[in-house]
Amino acid sequence: MTTEEMLKSCAETQPKTLLNIGVGPIPHNEAEVFNKRWPKMRIIGLEPHVHVFKQRHKNYPGKLYQWALWSIPCLKTLTVVRQSKGKSSMLEPDERWIGKWSYKSEKVCSQEIVVCVTMDQLDEALGFPKDIFLWMDIEGAELEALKGGRRLLESGRVKWINLEVSVQPRRIGEPSEDDLSDFLGQYGFSVCLRYDIGTHFQNTVWRQG
Repeated sequence: MTTEEMLKSCAETQPKTLLNIGVGPIPHNEAEVFNKRWPKMRIIGLEPHVHVFKQRHKNYPGKLYQWALWSIPCLKTLTVVRQSKGKSSMLEPDERWIGKWSYKSEKVCSQEIVVCVTMDQLDEALGFPKDIFLWMDIEGAELEALKGGRRLLESGRVKWINLEVSVQPRRIGEPSEDDLSDFLGQYGFSVCLRYDIGTHFQNTVWRQG
């Protein structure tokens, strides 16, 4: 299922804002798909990895910030394991998975200190946007990022959440889909769709209400 097909299935009404957390390198094109479908919507992207930020900044179809999301404002180490593939994470690789299947090349090639803000801080800085589609692909740090957005989640202004979920977590502290559902269920979200289901990853969409 493509991103466009997912939107037709899940987003019955038009989102006004896309929060694209973990923009990633080309060919990641979620923001472009949203922009094509709804040209007037506001698009905000976060990409902390300096190499990817420089690659995407010029042609990104919205405002792009070189920040990461975490549960508290802080400086953290971004571990870059496969720079050309965009597999950088705030979490440390689980040694049990290094050397297995497609992750035999998942070895630390660099580390960067990045600025982390909370989702609530970002929300305030953006002026409390409405009808938000939250898209996060941040390599296992999704739950920590969501914990920093309790006020936003309680507000009801986030209508949809798309997260890449690891079927077989490969990083220390990486949440399962059940962990994410337990947390989001406190704010009235439930799973409405799973797509791009593979052996190791899938995309899951939660919807408010």
